[in-house]
Amino acid sequence: MSKILTLHRHDFPSATRPLATEGDPVPLDAVRSRHRKEMLRGIGVFQRAARRAAKAQADATAAEEIRQLEQERDQDRRRRQAELDHWWSALNANDEDVVLGVVAAAFDDNEAPAAPVGVEHAQLTVVLLVPGVDAVPERKPTTTAAGNLSLKKLTKTERSSLHAALVSSHVLLTVREALAVAPGITTVRAIALQHSRTDAFGKHAVDVVMAARFDRASLAAVLWDSTEANAIVHDTATELVVNLKRATHELLPVNLANEPAIADLVSRVETDELIQR
Repeated sequence: MSKILTLHRHDFPSATRPLATEGDPVPLDAVRSRHRKEMLRGIGVFQRAARRAAKAQADATAAEEIRQLEQERDQDRRRRQAELDHWWSALNANDEDVVLGVVAAAFDDNEAPAAPVGVEHAQLTVVLLVPGVDAVPERKPTTTAAGNLSLKKLTKTERSSLHAALVSSHVLLTVREALAVAPGITTVRAIALQHSRTDAFGKHAVDVVMAARFDRASLAAVLWDSTEANAIVHDTATELVVNLKRATHELLPVNLANEPAIADLVSRVETDELIQR
């Protein structure tokens, strides 16, 4: 129960400019040993002057090879850093392919399956598959008048309210993760889908239960540790679309006949991939 109410409070580290690793260190001793072995081949142990000269020559040759190897290592690091900087610039400039790839990778392990579907200027659109009301327990722990532990059956209104909080939490969690990994994005539009049924042919149908647009600046000012998910959504979201049954607080499917833009977007999403994750 507490997880439902606190899920949205999970924080994500912000993406930072990646740095190329230094690469493997040059094996100094191995290089010197190899050159000495080659130069000393055929020189007897009692030929001290010749051995000293051979060692000096070997060390000089080894030093030149080490210099070249270190130079090659540095050039390789600079090349890799240039590639990383190019990628980082593209990410910050909201290159669609780069942003979609980064966000998709971040979403890969999400409890509520999610996918980025498009970038327009600094706005990212994502869809996520949220759980139904069945994900909310039917009972909650409580204590009797005598102080004994008990499980109280939740009313329909209580379960519906908790389900709405769960949906809001997953939406906020998804949006926060997207903003963390895509620093150039300033706005995220999230469409929350819910699996409604599977027909006789195995085709999955989904309903839209929430659609909202969130600005990075607004979310940055939220008091996450003390504010409930539903309150955050209603206080920060712009273009919020929900169909909430007032009597029971139940999230009903959004009538897409009144939301052609959302309907068009959902029609182009591979929802089966989300459902099968």
